[in-house]
Amino acid sequence: TLAAGLSVFAADSAPLAPYGNTEDVFSLVTYADKDSIYYLDYAQDFAALDILYGMGNRYNPGYRYENSSALHLIYRTVGRGQEGMDAAYNMEMRQAAGLGAFDEMSWADGYYLLALKDGLIGSQEFVQAFTQPASEFARKSEVSVQNFIRWMCIMHNIPTSPEPLPESIYVDPNYMPYYSGMYQAGIMNLTEIRDFNQWRYLSKNDLPLILKKFEKQILPRLNVELFPATVSQINESYQGETLVRTIKAGSLSIQTKTNRLEPVFSQLKNEIPVLGKGEPDTSGCIRVGEKLNVYVKDGKVLFIRVTSPANSCLLYTSDAADD
Repeated sequence: TLAAGLSVFAADSAPLAPYGNTEDVFSLVTYADKDSIYYLDYAQDFAALDILYGMGNRYNPGYRYENSSALHLIYRTVGRGQEGMDAAYNMEMRQAAGLGAFDEMSWADGYYLLALKDGLIGSQEFVQAFTQPASEFARKSEVSVQNFIRWMCIMHNIPTSPEPLPESIYVDPNYMPYYSGMYQAGIMNLTEIRDFNQWRYLSKNDLPLILKKFEKQILPRLNVELFPATVSQINESYQGETLVRTIKAGSLSIQTKTNRLEPVFSQLKNEIPVLGKGEPDTSGCIRVGEKLNVYVKDGKVLFIRVTSPANSCLLYTSDAADD
């Protein structure tokens, strides 16, 4: 069964090929401090989507986001990360907003320019961000969970709602329309809203679950489609020195071609990153019967998340001979 609202690849269409980003994904999802991450699977998935970054080989789950970093992340969730970078160095935009010369934080200026334009912050908050270092919206001030969720609702076009939440859940009146809208849209249930309504600063351990809740809104903005599927068949054959592996999962057909004589880095470009089976691996670790989430971008497989490993050790069924 495919995720609602997503397109379907016909069973007789050409097999899906790898996106070619395996080495990059491996570097983004491997953390030395993974045991301290509350939602490791979600953190890895959004790292593989180029949204959630670690710090070197560490995730740093206790890190609290500053406004500048939070805005950068918000714009990556809508596929506009580079737009913010470009705006920071657009002299016409800087002059129009009254911004002066570059400094060490100039990379963040563009995200404030976009945030002002998109209604995430007002003109007074914009001025405070650059003139009052201790103000709530200053570039180095830490962002609250409530304000981050408000920004997510605005950027992902979640309609605000005048309907109050049950009396057992108190929400600051300034944020109630966004939390109520999020509830009405089915993004978070009341328990989750209660957990993310406490006034506190946003940490990296909060982000994986928040982003997962907005996944249906995020993926289309990145031109990414998600296909849940169960592996029914795996065929392997050789074409000369090239191993051809075809995975049948639901209506999907996924194929990799790996020349065993090529260097490892070349082989990785022709492979698919697979998460959810211990350390990050490639499609050779997939087994018949496993349940997958297949992330597809531009008609190619970006990565695969194994959501339910198989109990059996059946590797593949092969009905093709060497050519």
